[in-house]
Amino acid sequence: MKKLVWSIAVVVILLWSLLSVGAYVLLWVFGDALLQSSVWVSAHPEVSRWMTWGLDLAQDFGLVIVAAVWALVTVGIVAAAWVIGRGSAAANRVMQSR
Repeated sequence: MKKLVWSIAVVVILLWSLLSVGAYVLLWVFGDALLQSSVWVSAHPEVSRWMTWGLDLAQDFGLVIVAAVWALVTVGIVAAAWVIGRGSAAANRVMQSR
């Protein structure tokens, strides 16, 4: 049972990793598209300059944010697998002692 729980946890972590990479790629692609078209959004150069600065900042911190969320969720998945594995081992011991 323990091997099954950890195998499922590894598969879930791999899927979560793919989803996180996809989110980062989408952030980067849409950020680049918005940066390229920020001049068209406003006729005022000051507004487009602030918009460009904000979008560039979001892209720069995007990797850090995605990595932090990925790490927190991964730790949660590992913790859940550990708790389930410990619980199933304890349940097996109880059932065998009867």
